[in-house]
Formats: sequence, C-alpha cells, structure tokens
Amino acid sequence: ARIMGGEDAPDRAWGWMVSLQFDGRHVCGASLLSAEYAVTAAHCLRSDLAGVLRFSILAGTNDLNDNSISTIQRREITATYVHPDYN
Repeated sequence: ARIMGGEDAPDRAWGWMVSLQFDGRHVCGASLLSAEYAVTAAHCLRSDLAGVLRFSILAGTNDLNDNSISTIQRREITATYVHPDYN
C-alpha cells in the first residue's frame, strides 16, 4: 500500500533478501552476501545494546505472517559489525 504502482514479488524471486528481526519482529531488510554474512543499514542495529542473541535472520518467504511456508529458515546472529564512522 505504500509503494505506488508496485506489485507483489513471486515466491522466492529475491532469495538474497531476508528479514532482520529483533525478538522475532521485523526490524529491517538485509541482503545476503554469502552463507555466513548479510548486510543491512547501521541504524537497524541500534537495539544491539540489548544483546546480539536477540537478533535473527528470517529467509525463504515473502510473507512474514505465514509460518506454514516450507522454505522458511530462521538463523541466529552471532556477531554484528557497525562501520566505525557511523554515529
């Protein structure tokens, strides 16, 4: 509803796009760089003070509200790195 002229993406069309989540809730989008790394905007990690273990990545779905999709994968985040010049 917020994108004018947009359309729903087909399932699994953008496999590199994932949901960065904090306590199971979507915070920001992120892009997979490899099997081990994803990149997102630094401001998305401002809750990092509460602990990196509360973050996760959700992949394999276009619909964050449908947990029945068989391609969904959730992975814990073990470390975050913020650019030293970000303030």
